[in-house]
This record gives sequence, structure tokens and C-alpha cells, in this order.
Amino acid sequence: MVDTDRIKALKEKSKKTIQTKNLRIIFIVLIAIILLSFGFIVFNTFFKSSQPSQVVIPNLEGLKNNAKKAINEMFKPYPNDPMKNVFLGKIDAATSEGEIKNIINEAQKYIQYKNRLEKAKKEAINEIKNSYGNLLEYSDKAKKAINEINLATSIEEIKKILSSLNIEEDKKEIVDNIILKSLYSGDKYYYVKAVENNQSIERFLDRNGLIKFKNTLDYIALKNLIIQPVSEFKKVALEVSAKQCGDLPVSNSVIAIYNTKGNLVTYALVDSSYVVLSNINYGESKSASENVNTPVDQYSTSQSSNVNYNLNNVPGVLQATVIGKLDYYKIKQMFGEFGYKLNKLSKETQIFDDKMNYLLILLVPDDGLSKLLKENKNNLVITVQQNIK
Repeated sequence: MVDTDRIKALKEKSKKTIQTKNLRIIFIVLIAIILLSFGFIVFNTFFKSSQPSQVVIPNLEGLKNNAKKAINEMFKPYPNDPMKNVFLGKIDAATSEGEIKNIINEAQKYIQYKNRLEKAKKEAINEIKNSYGNLLEYSDKAKKAINEINLATSIEEIKKILSSLNIEEDKKEIVDNIILKSLYSGDKYYYVKAVENNQSIERFLDRNGLIKFKNTLDYIALKNLIIQPVSEFKKVALEVSAKQCGDLPVSNSVIAIYNTKGNLVTYALVDSSYVVLSNINYGESKSASENVNTPVDQYSTSQSSNVNYNLNNVPGVLQATVIGKLDYYKIKQMFGEFGYKLNKLSKETQIFDDKMNYLLILLVPDDGLSKLLKENKNNLVITVQQNIK
């Protein structure tokens, strides 16, 4: 006989056991889910903390605009510098405040270098200009160097350009060429003023003499060399007594004119010179005697003669010759080189005519003309320096 009550009790016990197991499984699942969620949160937090900060700044565009203004201000002295647009482009591409700051710092360093570079360029160009002075316009080498300096991209490049330019040699070559061009005037003689061995030199030179002289000078002397063609001189007539200059200076003689204080008035070149004559007076007497003694005759004879020679109006003789009243060749033979012959004879006889006057036609440099005109001609002393004939 089946015990129904027992079976019923077993069923109730079995049902309670199943429910308890189900509750345990659900509890375990819930704990697992909680643990997994916590682990995911911890992992995700750790992973994010290990990545670079990508914090988005709400006002990034405002920072970029301010940075661009700063860049434009920095490049005001150099508006066409291509690096300006480079830095502006970098700011546009920036994604953080720190990156923008780095770009600004980089731009500041570039401008600082740019300022040093421009200062070096200015100093180098000024050095060239000051060294050449008014010779700069004649130097292709200097102009080329200045252009290269303006295009230089580094201070080292500027130094290299300067060191390659031999300024002193180039200036000497320029002055040389200027002097040679001045000789193209075709003048036979030149008046030269120079400083040599700290001494002032004034002289007249022909073309070949001038070329030889300039080749002996250094740059400083060449730079201060003054050359004036004789064709540019002023022509002056000066009448002086023979006592003031001794011998009659001949054409192409270089004379130095002093005052009675011993101060040099000027140098001059004699264009022509004349003896001032109006009348020539000459007198002589001759006597002769003869004694005869023979066995037949005894007598004596004597004879005397006086010769007086007067040539009045000597200039008139020349004028009469010009119009054909007198023989030109005879007059030329008689009076030719009168002054030279008179000088020569005076030396040979040591007889000097202190009443003789000379008319000198002089070529005087510009700086000496005004000085000469201020002097009293009777207080001048003339010495012959050289003959460049």
C-alpha cells in the first residue's frame, strides 16, 4: 500500500531544493556581472590615463587668432619674408594651446636671428660704402658684393663675401683708371699736386712722366692726387725786370714765383717770353797809326774813326718786316733768339744789364691765379725749376 503522505512530502522537499539551487546560480551570475563591470571600468580608466591628454580647449580659435596677430606684429619689419606664412600655417594646423606656444617661441627665435642677420648686412654694407667713399660708383666689384650681401642668408656668408673683396687694391685700380682717363684730353703737359713721404709736391709733367709718377704712389697718395691739364690753365701776362728773374725764362719752362717774404705764390708754365726793347744804342771808336823810317823818307800817319749805332723803335722794325718793307730772313737772322743769345753772352762775359725788362706769358693753375693777382709784381722773385720741353 502506497504511502501517499510520504510521496507528497518528498515532492515538497524536492521542489524546495531546486528553488535553492536556482537562487544560488542567479546570485553567482549577478556577482560575475558586477565583477566584470568593475573590471571594465578599472581597465578603461587605466587605458585612458596612459594616453596623451587630448583635452579640447573651448577657445582654441581665439588663441589662434591672437597668435596670428603676434606673428604679424613680429614680421612687420619683414612683410615679404616667406617664413611669415609658414608660421601662420603652423598656427592654423595647431590642435592645442601648448603647440601654439611652441610655434610662437619658434617664430621669436627666428626673428631674433633675422634681426642679427639684418644688422650684420647693414654693418657690412656701411663698411664697404665708407671704405670706397665717392669711388663706390666706379666699382663693379663693390656693387656686386653689396648685392650678394643683401641676398645672404647667414652671417657666415656675409663674412665670406667681405673677406673676398680686396677693397684697397680695387680702389687703387679705380683711381688708376680715373687718372688714365684724364690723360685722354690730349694735353701735352699736366699740373700735378700730390703728397709723397708727408711732403707736398707740385710739378708739371708730360703724359709719360705722369704715368711713371702715379705708378710710384700708394692708394692714399693716388686718392689725394690732383691733376689739371695745362689747357685748363689761365693765361696771364707778367712784366718783370731782369733783376727779378735773372735769365729770360724760355717757353715750356716751369717757374716758381715767390714774394719778397720768401713765400711761394704759385708755380707756372712759361708759354712764351720776350725781351722788352724800344731802342738799341751802340757806340765805338777805332784808331790806327803808322810810322815809316827809311834812308830817304821819315814820316808817320794816323787815322781814327768813330762809329755810333742807333736803332730806334725796334718794335717798328718788326712791324715794317711784317708788311714787307724789310727783309724777313735778314731781320730774323739779326734778332732771332735775341733773349737766349743775350743770356748766353751775359754768362760768358759776366756782364748783366739790370735795366732790361721781360714780358712773360704764363699759364697759371686755378689755385695760383688768385694768389698771383694779389701780389705786387715789383715784389716778386722768379726761379726756373725745370724745363719740360
